[in-house]
Amino acid sequence: MTLSDIVTDKKPVLPISMRACVSTYVVWGVVLGPMLVFATYDTARQGLWHYSIVFGGCLTLLVAWLVAFRIVLTEEGVRSLTLFSRPALLPYRQIRQARIERSSWPIPKPEDRNKGPYRLVLLPTDRRLSKLEINIKPFSRRDLTLLMHVLTTRAVSAEFDKSCLRMLEGKMPSLFFESQ
Repeated sequence: MTLSDIVTDKKPVLPISMRACVSTYVVWGVVLGPMLVFATYDTARQGLWHYSIVFGGCLTLLVAWLVAFRIVLTEEGVRSLTLFSRPALLPYRQIRQARIERSSWPIPKPEDRNKGPYRLVLLPTDRRLSKLEINIKPFSRRDLTLLMHVLTTRAVSAEFDKSCLRMLEGKMPSLFFESQ
């Protein structure tokens, strides 16, 4: 399915569910895969099963964590789902501001430690609602462009920062440099 299949007359057809892209799985597979292979080889040679069990468990937990990442765009609002947090819905009419935040690099500040390195922050107009922080790093460029398209067409009273508006064109802001 292409972006033009979903977007009709400038308004996307909802609901849309977005999941972590394939490249995210590939990158983590490349990082942990060799360790699992070496642990399995060591197990075969020396009979030390604990290495394979530990790395296999890490790989399983990682895949479960990635599978749980989801953004759901409905007629009512934006819903963000992850493995370790409760589902959060923010109605479009309640979005006051949208901005991209990055964790400090290379050493995260204490307030950034439990947050994604690259996230979309949606601030509500109603102070009683909590802000919605979406870790956008695992999602594809196509999905993020579609997300911005939906937000700019549905949350008409919201203020978008420059990075969000660049994402409409498919240009992702730099994870490392604030000016880009």
